[in-house]
Amino acid sequence: MRRILGLIVLLAVLAGVDLLARSIAEQQVVDQVKSELPANAHVSASIPAFPFVPRIVFWGSVPKVKVKATDLAGKPLSVADVNVSVTGVEISRHSLLHHRRVDLVAIDKGTVSAEVTQGAIADVLHIPVTIGSGRVTIRVNGQDLTATPTINKNNQLVLTPVGAGPVQTVGLGQAELIPCAAKVEVEEAKVRVSCTFNHIPDAFVRAANKAK
Repeated sequence: MRRILGLIVLLAVLAGVDLLARSIAEQQVVDQVKSELPANAHVSASIPAFPFVPRIVFWGSVPKVKVKATDLAGKPLSVADVNVSVTGVEISRHSLLHHRRVDLVAIDKGTVSAEVTQGAIADVLHIPVTIGSGRVTIRVNGQDLTATPTINKNNQLVLTPVGAGPVQTVGLGQAELIPCAAKVEVEEAKVRVSCTFNHIPDAFVRAANKAK
């Protein structure tokens, strides 16, 4: 019985150490990403891997890293919410073991989703913008126009009036964390842009290099 209890205690201690190491790694990701974003941004990160330490020591990888950033006020456009998820993440074992720093080396795939409110778009275009009931409405020269939102090849949000009217273009900015944009969806009082990618976002790379 004592041996069993001792084993249980040992496993609990090891699990606690593993969770602590993962928590420290998550905080380092937060600190690295925040260093590349506007000062007011709120950032959180999670590395859903258990056990964490053995995976890093023996394989140098984790299945996924997630980052969420909110309140990204900046030019040309303020972004309300950004979610980045990367899978098949290779982490530098040398940096982690010798410098206690999390450096992302490569990923298999990533997805990013960003929310932009109607107020943020209106502030940039200097015209009233209303988003709701599955459509975007802009007011130009006192006339309400229904506009179709799309993303152009420059990762800009384009509002094209149905029928006639001037096309409105808005740069997304925040390229450090939003490396691409391919799809746009209309939600209540906001639009959501998203895409998939296969390279590490600049905010992760530059922040890691800055820490060296």
